[in-house]
Amino acid sequence: MNLFSFCFVGILSLLFPLCRPFLIDLRHWSYDGVGTFLPICRVCLCTRQNGVECVPRREGEKFKLREVSQTPIHFGTIFVLFPHFFLSFSVLLPRWADSLSFVNLSFSAFPLFATAPRVRQLHLHHCAIAAPISPSAFVPFHSLESVHLTDCRLMGRDNALPPALFRPLDKLRELSLPGNRLRTVRIEIAGTILDRLDLSRNRLCPSRTNPNDTFGIEWPPTRQLSLENANVLALNSTHWTFGEVEAEQQQLNISLKTVECHVPITESHWQALEQLRIGGNHALRLHPSVLSRLLTLHHLDFSDAASVPEEFFLKWTRHAETQWHHIVLRRAKIKAAAGADQPNLRQNQWTFCSAKLEWLDISEMGGIAEEGTTLRLDGCAKLKWLYADANALGEILIGDSGPAALLSLSARDNRLSRWPAGLLRSARSLSSVQLANNSIARLPPELFEQYTQLNSLDLSQNAFHHFHFGDSSHQQTSLMFLNLSQNRLRSVALPTLSSLTVLDLSDNILTEFASLGGLPSLEHLHLSGNTGIRLTIAAEHSALLRLHLANCSLKKIPDLSRLIALRELDLRANNLESVPGHWLPSRGVNALDVEGNALRELGWDWRAEQLAALRELRAVGNPWECACEFAPPVVKQLFTPQTQQTTKQRTIFCGGKCPRGNKHRKVENEHREAAEQQQNDSVPNPFVFFLPPFALIGATFVGISLLVRGSVKREWRRRSFVSSHFAYRRVQSDGEAI
Repeated sequence: MNLFSFCFVGILSLLFPLCRPFLIDLRHWSYDGVGTFLPICRVCLCTRQNGVECVPRREGEKFKLREVSQTPIHFGTIFVLFPHFFLSFSVLLPRWADSLSFVNLSFSAFPLFATAPRVRQLHLHHCAIAAPISPSAFVPFHSLESVHLTDCRLMGRDNALPPALFRPLDKLRELSLPGNRLRTVRIEIAGTILDRLDLSRNRLCPSRTNPNDTFGIEWPPTRQLSLENANVLALNSTHWTFGEVEAEQQQLNISLKTVECHVPITESHWQALEQLRIGGNHALRLHPSVLSRLLTLHHLDFSDAASVPEEFFLKWTRHAETQWHHIVLRRAKIKAAAGADQPNLRQNQWTFCSAKLEWLDISEMGGIAEEGTTLRLDGCAKLKWLYADANALGEILIGDSGPAALLSLSARDNRLSRWPAGLLRSARSLSSVQLANNSIARLPPELFEQYTQLNSLDLSQNAFHHFHFGDSSHQQTSLMFLNLSQNRLRSVALPTLSSLTVLDLSDNILTEFASLGGLPSLEHLHLSGNTGIRLTIAAEHSALLRLHLANCSLKKIPDLSRLIALRELDLRANNLESVPGHWLPSRGVNALDVEGNALRELGWDWRAEQLAALRELRAVGNPWECACEFAPPVVKQLFTPQTQQTTKQRTIFCGGKCPRGNKHRKVENEHREAAEQQQNDSVPNPFVFFLPPFALIGATFVGISLLVRGSVKREWRRRSFVSSHFAYRRVQSDGEAI
């Protein structure tokens, strides 16, 4: 019986490689009611949660998806019995699939799909399609509601999509076509109002054209329209103007050549439009006639526009029918009202705001205001987000009719000399205040007690000399981020801030910091650039992870042994001659930077636990006194594995005078002598003597099985797959990869 069992197992081991090519892998089955075997699920991920996703399978590598047209489809039973019989030449998707995605793949032609009635979302990101897309390519997807064709390379003659491509999609609601280098866009969908249409980052109507090219631009009415960086030149009440302005140099005389394409705007387009994003068009000019058409819109983005009429702010912001909730004018240029008798923003001190406005971005609008101009927020009762960076503002005033529930205020790079007046109205709602690079020297005395919801405060690059606040431990503060760097601080006395996690006091003139005890949640402390600063740690601190003390002219490190959670220590550009282990946490640190000090040797009194914890050491720029053998005791221990876990990597950056001192050495190259010594001391196992015979017998069986299997499998593949389905191939060059 034992002999029979042994022979039976041996026969199975020989037959299994022969039969395996004809077995059906259940992982590739996609049950759609009849148990169909789908080849697409062998190269793509098919899940009921995410639909069908076709992406490169190996992380960090780019592949190509080729030969996807005329893909053979086999039913499972026929595939096993008659592998040469093809039932279909279109790509079949699981019937339950509601989405189809292709990412970073290349097509010789867009695949021909069978009917997919449940697919509602189609995504193609960073793909390349060599052949023009057929006008009937989307016919099988008649239930599509969302199409995203993003940053793809369309290699058709006109860099355009067929006008009738989207005609069968009567349920389409969202169409996103950004970054496809389209030269013209014609979307024919009758009787449909899209929820969103995105044509951003396409060179519509370029200046360099061929005489036979046609540039018809047409799209259906849409509620959200995005034309960012899309060669928009002008907008008035009746037409869009697309094109490029190109400078031509003829015998030192520079002339401007403009190629323009005019697209009419119908009444149905204006009635459907709710959001308009046309930022990034640096030659954009808004005609005054379009302002009345913009009243009913909720979202406007005119960032980088070359000309925005001044009447936009002086007249239409206060109109009773204005519905603006979100306005972005970053880096836009304002065209002054015509005529000397017309009012302008310089005279009215920036007093524009609409009653329903919630988001206002007027950053970097240089030239609209004189230096020191006051920004008034009267009438902005519902304003929640304000961005007014780099405008040379001297003051921000929030009157009685100003915002009462402001959430975020950003006024970096201005000329503010005090805390914005009237901001106390939003004390219970304000969460972020960014006032970096101003001239503020004083703050409200009850700042942390009044602004209880504030979690981010940036006051860097101002004129503070002292930062003293009473203990507000009885108040529940939410402050998590506080930046006071690059001021003139001589002393800092912080109250108890239980939620503060990041504190930046770098590049001041502090001589002592003793407020760590009142910051129990602090994880990042920046004290670099404070010459001779003393860090006082009165009690054990269990939260601090990163400490920066670079460029402080320290001759010895402070006692950091009570920072039990410390993981990264930055001591660059000081005058340290040693880093004693008894002043570091008992468990050590993971990263230590001592570059640019006065270290001559690394023979410190470090404990074994501290050496085992160190993963990265940076020590370039020190006057090392070491011979050609760059191996002080500490370095030897660093590069010797302390445990059996040899997968951990340690990095040391040393350099200096040592001829053999590498700047970058890893612990992967361990001391072979230590390993050999460990092997010599080990006791041999008797079972080792039986390994060679078993290995020889196993190799013989495996070799025979592989040879037989390979010949049969090659023959089976040659006969059964005339046109291979989705085939991944490695990209040979970066330029060819998508």
